[in-house]
Amino acid sequence: MKTTTLLLVLLVLFGGLLHSRDMAWRNAGPLVLDTLTVAACSTYTSPSGLYTWTTSGTYQDTLSGTLCDTLLTIHLTIGYQPSVNILIENPCGSSYTLNDTTYTISGIHTQILTNAVGCDSVLTVYLNLFHLETYDTLTVDTCDTYTLNGQTYSTSGTYTQLLTNWLNCDSFLTLNLTIHEASQHLLADSSCESYSFHDSLYTQSGLYTHTLTNQAGCDSLISLDVTIHPASQHLLTASACESYALNDSLYTVSGTYEQILMNEYGCDSTLTLDLRISQASQSYLDSIVVCDAYSLNDSVYTSSGMYTQLLTNAEGCDSSILLDLTIEPLHVSLTSDGWTIFAHPNFNSQYQWVNCDSGYLPVPGETNESYSPVADGNYAVIVTNGNCRDTSACMAMTITSLDQSFAHELRYFPSPSSGVLTIDLGGIYRHIEIDIQNAIGQQIGTYRDQSRQKTSVRLPTESGIYMLQVQADDRVAVIKVVRE
Repeated sequence: MKTTTLLLVLLVLFGGLLHSRDMAWRNAGPLVLDTLTVAACSTYTSPSGLYTWTTSGTYQDTLSGTLCDTLLTIHLTIGYQPSVNILIENPCGSSYTLNDTTYTISGIHTQILTNAVGCDSVLTVYLNLFHLETYDTLTVDTCDTYTLNGQTYSTSGTYTQLLTNWLNCDSFLTLNLTIHEASQHLLADSSCESYSFHDSLYTQSGLYTHTLTNQAGCDSLISLDVTIHPASQHLLTASACESYALNDSLYTVSGTYEQILMNEYGCDSTLTLDLRISQASQSYLDSIVVCDAYSLNDSVYTSSGMYTQLLTNAEGCDSSILLDLTIEPLHVSLTSDGWTIFAHPNFNSQYQWVNCDSGYLPVPGETNESYSPVADGNYAVIVTNGNCRDTSACMAMTITSLDQSFAHELRYFPSPSSGVLTIDLGGIYRHIEIDIQNAIGQQIGTYRDQSRQKTSVRLPTESGIYMLQVQADDRVAVIKVVRE
């Protein structure tokens, strides 16, 4: 503690002495005090050569003189930095300019500069040129106009835009642009009943608009002028004979038919045919036998033959008549089997038997082809056929051989008969024989029986008049029977 105090006292005293001395020296000359302000670039050597300083600061140096020493206070400024390294990265270009020097190659570059105090300053530059500008190409097909980054284009071409990418470098965008135009078309067409166009169905004429997409993908405006033609319908009522031809179709049966044709607009035309077919008629006059001329539909025929007449029937169609005509003069002859007279020929004529002995007076009820007299006499027949008429020669008949009383005794039924005739002989006879003859005197059957009073006879199946000669033992009678 004592030592420290002593040192402090000595310092104070020494300082005071120095100050006094300095003042004294300044006044007396033994020690000179001076101040020096100096700037150096890297190092500074004191005036005495005893010191070398490399940093700025305030330093003291003593210069020995002949008469006195000089104590210098030096204010030193060191202004040179021997080396400065910097890293520069330029991602956006192919060059970089620093201090009026432009570099185009990445690497280490050195610049010698002069700083604010006039000293050299070595600047080492570590330069990286990344060339990180970007180039992009955009190809676009679009319609009418295209807008990109605020710029609108209306014509096809190649365009370049200079932009800034995410590194703040230039971004070159090349636009290959094709502009397609929207199209407009007018379509005029016609159709029948309806018209279909791109999922639309029209049933009335008019002007319609459709917006479609053309081959380029752009709007295609279609103006559709369509005319709708209606289908037509017609009713035709017709009649014809045997067949009817209409539009290459042939009909042979009456009915209602429908044909689909084409009208003046090329549309369906439905033709409904109400058709009535009438047939031609044909009649056959077979085996017409007359005794004189034959008249038919204003035609007169005087000789036998086959004739055809073509007329018009009630339907207005052909009506043909085929006539098989035989002209035979009417000549009547008589035959007899002894109790019945037969007229020849026996074609379809009208007969009337007459009594020649009574002035040709008609025999009542005798109008058939044959006649069985009930009394002796002369008899003839008047035959009428159409306009022809002939009277036969008289034939003498002797009826005395017949047992007329036996004829009155016979009873037969039913009359007319439907097939089986029952005959009551009026008594029992041992031998019974019944002959059956037709109207022209032909014998067509014989029936025999014995020991009976009643017997039955089966008549022929054909309807007509039959003559039955009944012989019972020695008695004979003739009866006339009608078969239904």
